[in-house]
Amino acid sequence: MEKIKNVFLKLNSILAVALAQTEAPPVTPPGGYSTVGDIHRLLMNIVKWFVAFLVLGSVIYIVLAGWRYVTSGGDEEKISTAKTWLTYGIIGIIIAGLAYVIPRIIFNFLGGQAGY
Repeated sequence: MEKIKNVFLKLNSILAVALAQTEAPPVTPPGGYSTVGDIHRLLMNIVKWFVAFLVLGSVIYIVLAGWRYVTSGGDEEKISTAKTWLTYGIIGIIIAGLAYVIPRIIFNFLGGQAGY
């Protein structure tokens, strides 16, 4: 039993010396986002996709409002609905523009360089 214990102690000391001489690989967080710039780029990509979908939805809404207006046949209720849809579509485009601009203004105000 003593011989087995001595063998394990020798193996342990050899492994300790071998491991002490190697450098540990750099650790990166899951997803590959290791710097603030990477996280900023991720958030800006999310904002860009959000803005793209919002603009697309708003344009579709405006086109449908135009279609409702053209096919209203003079009915005041349908014309009113079409004008409301047109207003909401324009508001959607304005919100999309603000969603695109506000993060850039904040980032530049905080001292970052907008390189996108």
